[in-house]
Amino acid sequence: MQPFKSHTGIAVPLIGDDINTDQIAPVQAMRNLKPDYKQLLFMRARKRDDGGENPDFVLNKPQFRHPGILVTGRTSAPAPRASRRCGACSPTT
Repeated sequence: MQPFKSHTGIAVPLIGDDINTDQIAPVQAMRNLKPDYKQLLFMRARKRDDGGENPDFVLNKPQFRHPGILVTGRTSAPAPRASRRCGACSPTT
């Protein structure tokens, strides 16, 4: 992976600390051989209990529907190697 010096795109303020990989993409949903990562991204937070879209979740807001990068809070532990690779992926992949 090549480091980048600048980014042009929408930065989404996903305010919260210690966001873990199960919140980002639940492992149960990734059992599909070709998962749709755009649909999996924060799927639990995107939906209400009745299955409808949660309008308060930042990625459901119209201005953040096509994110380029997520801006989050702190993490208390380094991410495992696989998580770092996945976390570097574009949310629209």
